[in-house]
Amino acid sequence: MNDLISRQAAIDVVDAVWSVTGDKNVAKVWDQIKDLPSAQPEQPEWAQAVERWYNKALCNPCIHKPLAWALYQVWKEYDNEG
Repeated sequence: MNDLISRQAAIDVVDAVWSVTGDKNVAKVWDQIKDLPSAQPEQPEWAQAVERWYNKALCNPCIHKPLAWALYQVWKEYDNEG
């Protein structure tokens, strides 16, 4: 998964650096942009499991409702743990 940042947040940082320093130095601007938090946080474990089962279901032509099948598989996993 790519580490995505908000486009608007990046633009705001560039504007702030430009308005304060007037410096066009790309390295300074890039340092500010790369320190921004990710716009796409890590998914919880259960969501990753649903995605994993969903991708498996897509490869199986016998499964007609891959999302429902994936949710059921994850439910079974978590039900067996408790």
